[in-house]
Amino acid sequence: MKKTVVFFPIVILVLLQITSCKTLFTEEGRLYSQARTLARQKRYDHAITNVSMALQIDPEYKKAIKLIDEIYPESQSYYLRELKNMEQKDSLETLDRRASIYTSLNRIYLAMNNLPQLIHPKTKEVLSFNLVDYSKEMDEAVQAAAEGYYQEGLKLAGNGTREDAKAASKAFLKALEYIPDYKDAVSREAAARNKAIQAIVFLPFRGLDYTISDLNANEYLLDNIVAKLSSDKEVMEYTKIVDQSQLEPILQSQQLALSGLFDDTTSVEIGKLVSANLIFSGKTNQISYDKPVVTHKVEHRKKDVPAVFDDLGRDPLEGETVTVEADVDIFKKVTSAKILISYKLLDIETSTVLLSDSLNKDTEDSISWATYQGDERALNDDDLELVSKGDEKVKDASELISEGLKDLGIEVAAKLKSYLK
Repeated sequence: MKKTVVFFPIVILVLLQITSCKTLFTEEGRLYSQARTLARQKRYDHAITNVSMALQIDPEYKKAIKLIDEIYPESQSYYLRELKNMEQKDSLETLDRRASIYTSLNRIYLAMNNLPQLIHPKTKEVLSFNLVDYSKEMDEAVQAAAEGYYQEGLKLAGNGTREDAKAASKAFLKALEYIPDYKDAVSREAAARNKAIQAIVFLPFRGLDYTISDLNANEYLLDNIVAKLSSDKEVMEYTKIVDQSQLEPILQSQQLALSGLFDDTTSVEIGKLVSANLIFSGKTNQISYDKPVVTHKVEHRKKDVPAVFDDLGRDPLEGETVTVEADVDIFKKVTSAKILISYKLLDIETSTVLLSDSLNKDTEDSISWATYQGDERALNDDDLELVSKGDEKVKDASELISEGLKDLGIEVAAKLKSYLK
């Protein structure tokens, strides 16, 4: 009698595995997985957009159909409840949130409108959704938010202070985010920004004229401070650094002594000549370098190890050990540098010292190695690693000092940022 091979369960198992891997290996599966995560975060507009795209690829994707059937009503309840809680409120935060919610509701409406016909996997009925077009409400909310920020900008711009001018600039920019070219917000933002921008001039660091291997310490330090500030977009949004080319002729014409640059009165006068609001001056008080110094110490090692023929002149017995010893000479080469600086930040208009500080930086480099006499088997892992090394070079003066200057530049720039933002 011919044998019948039953393969249906195997086919079903393979199909189930393929289905379960859908979220991992297909575009619609990836979109579905992202939608689930977004829904848990209550980012329903993006969740529904993703699951809608998944269903456009595969209208019979059961998990996606089930998900959109669940989260669409959730999204409506969530956003409408948020809107209800904001009734009778008109703060800028409320205007922001209301515009954001109506934008989300409109995004959901558009995504739902793009859905293909969906069949419920259980009831086999065509799914229908009660869709509401919120485009009109969205336009009104966006208009209200733009107007709210525009009015806030007008109010702040009339106060006269730099901080208010900065806040006004940001308010006008927010209005323009909602509606590009809103009223005259572009020109008003430019006027507020012009008033908010502060110019800072950096006087050359003075003090020790330290140069080694083409590294001028004062120039290198100042360059690092300026570079660090210039790379910070938040700082530079309302800050202008006066070009050094504008400063050099003034310093030369005034024939300023090195000590004069750190005098508050003189610094303020220089700042006025270059139309700056703030002036930074600094001084290198100490730069020292210690040449490499080598120290060493001898340590004794003793260990019981499995015996070999050479230890005994015969084959060792099972488990037989011998005691081995060695003297390890551990060397260490150390070099270091020390830098001490001081600096000031002055408000030119009020001749007020905004920031005054002294900083120091110690940098060090070292290398260790070892030699030994005796039986290598007595050495531990650390000994073996040191023995494998030789007498290597440590960082020279220019390397250590430039490292220290760079770190100080970062530290000074970080302290200045709080006054420039």
